[in-house]
Amino acid sequence: MFQKVIKRSKDLPIAVSVVSESRYWRGTRGDLLPVVEAIKSCITRVHSLDIALPTTLLGEFTGISAPMLLHFALDTIDQTDMWGNFGVQDIRSLTENVQGMCLRVWDMHHVALCSERVVELQVSALSPSCLLQILQDTPSLRKLTALQLCSADKFEDSSEDSNEDSDEDSEENSDSTKSSGHCYEDGTGLHAGDLLKKLTLPRLKSLTFPTAQEIDSEDFIDFLERSSFPLETLDLSAPDSLEDLEMILDLLPSLKTLNLDTMDDESLADVFEAVFAPELDNSALSKFSYEGRWMAEQPDWTFLQQCLRATPSLRHLDLTIYAYLRDVSMDQIWIDEDNVKAIRELRSEGRHIKVEIWASGNHFEDFVEASHSRPPLDYT
Repeated sequence: MFQKVIKRSKDLPIAVSVVSESRYWRGTRGDLLPVVEAIKSCITRVHSLDIALPTTLLGEFTGISAPMLLHFALDTIDQTDMWGNFGVQDIRSLTENVQGMCLRVWDMHHVALCSERVVELQVSALSPSCLLQILQDTPSLRKLTALQLCSADKFEDSSEDSNEDSDEDSEENSDSTKSSGHCYEDGTGLHAGDLLKKLTLPRLKSLTFPTAQEIDSEDFIDFLERSSFPLETLDLSAPDSLEDLEMILDLLPSLKTLNLDTMDDESLADVFEAVFAPELDNSALSKFSYEGRWMAEQPDWTFLQQCLRATPSLRHLDLTIYAYLRDVSMDQIWIDEDNVKAIRELRSEGRHIKVEIWASGNHFEDFVEASHSRPPLDYT
């Protein structure tokens, strides 16, 4: 069928996409070789190539030139028992004219290509030095997903800060087409702070640190000061203190979206006072999400709705609150009638206010409306 489609296209430029439903190829080399040969037969007319192939088959493109190829996407689908046994597959001639390249590979060591054209990359099982080397070798990189970081080697004291002119970031789990970055820990001892001390990313737009990662605030603040980037989105788990949070936000005047996760025993009111301190410039902030895990008491709803109405910088704020309450009975957590009315009025004015609560084995996706429609309490 593939051959017939290619023949029917005659001399027209074509886009070729070969996808796989699985990340692990279970067949043989010979099963996919006819597909590779069909692609090679029309490669001079291909302007976009999106392929999922075992790494060993990439060698079939060695020395092949694709003069019209502007977009190239590669997803390597290898059997786990073959990892590390691929050799180096050279596809530099295939990718020399590409303007944008997206790769999802197990190990960059096994693929030789025009790395300066890579804009999106997902790799697995990297050591810290390999990750930094990728950052140095890919000046056009805008999104990097580094899965399963390992601590097989140590950082050299003489290592230089990487990619002072690039758009990339170090990431794990982001879904934006903008530059974004995440740092993971897989239990082997690598800490995100090890990467932060070595990175300078002046064009970073979005940065995420997952909840499990404990970030040393001093290292993080040094990274912000060194990079001085126009960060627009920050997903951050608990800093060491609210004072550190204020210092972090003070360095990010262009921040539009803040997602904050678990401030230990700090109340939501204290977090709000830190995030929206009068001395901070929050004029760009339009979305704020707070997730409090295992809170011992419910948020101060009176403070919340009064703060939202009284603070000018919050009048256009989209607010989302996720709270996990522990050791609190349902009778204690309902939002009182006056505050329900006030929050619903804010919503009717066009304000986006979402409150989602988990408590006493119950989950309320819209806790404001749940509080509004709850059965009246029986005091008899």
